[in-house]
Amino acid sequence: MDPYIDGLLESLERRFQNLDLLGAFHVPSPQAVTGDEAVNVANLQLLAGKFLQRNNKVLQEWSSFKQQMLVGAFKDMDQQHLMQGLASKVGEWGQLYPSLSKLAAS
Repeated sequence: MDPYIDGLLESLERRFQNLDLLGAFHVPSPQAVTGDEAVNVANLQLLAGKFLQRNNKVLQEWSSFKQQMLVGAFKDMDQQHLMQGLASKVGEWGQLYPSLSKLAAS
């Protein structure tokens, strides 16, 4: 039984090796803004390292964006609408938060 389980675990690890990256996209959500800030920062750094090429200001943008999610324009939005608002080329949010906008469009 052990060789079967070991093989199954190895197969799952190979197939789903980017779960940490997928989980990091939880950051721009209403639930994450009230969660552990160290986890949010680690997730933002992981996403920035993967999707943003130059020295970016994602952590600076995050502190302002958090306030928008708590008491501002994004207060009552779900994650899908938050991501759409950030990724939109026609709205002001992409200009205010260019690094977060690029992540949302990824």
